[in-house]
Amino acid sequence: MEREGFSIRFWAYVIDGLLLTFLDAVAAGALTYSVLRGMGASLSDVTLMTVLVAHKFKLSLAMAVVYAIYLAPEILIAASPGKLVMGLRIRHEDGQPASFFQLLIRWAIKVLPYVCAALGPLLSIEILTFIGSIGCIILWVGCFLVLGASCQAFHDGFTFTAVFKKSLKEIDVQPGAFGTFVSEDVARASEAMPNPDDLFKPRW
Repeated sequence: MEREGFSIRFWAYVIDGLLLTFLDAVAAGALTYSVLRGMGASLSDVTLMTVLVAHKFKLSLAMAVVYAIYLAPEILIAASPGKLVMGLRIRHEDGQPASFFQLLIRWAIKVLPYVCAALGPLLSIEILTFIGSIGCIILWVGCFLVLGASCQAFHDGFTFTAVFKKSLKEIDVQPGAFGTFVSEDVARASEAMPNPDDLFKPRW
């Protein structure tokens, strides 16, 4: 199987970015409503921007949580919503199904820097903010490693994974607790099935 490079993964990223922007807006609205309700005020009394600036650290944490939840499908079905739309799947770098542990570590590498960067200011822990900020920079720069011959971003190489085109015979199930995809079994079963047209051919 051939690994997918920067171009198609970029469009998957764009789709994920648009969906995340919408979800972040929903999270911001929910936070604003919660704050105003606690204050007994309304947007006619204070501006939306005032609320968001005053609670920017809470908003950052909410956005990090949304990001973590949004990417959870990468653990369960080896693909984010953007990858699903583009027909991509995360697999072991040799093309075999990735293990649940690989997908979990890959997800953690992508999510934890943002969570740390958001938690640091909220808890007033500067080292946590620093670690999160450095992690985010490494992730961003590491994304461009996809342009290399291996077509692997930093989080891909660290977990020995890569992104491939979804097989036409692969179903969208990756039961991590049970190990691997069942797509190979499905493929073998489908190949063994007779052609429906042959069932109606005369046998004499």
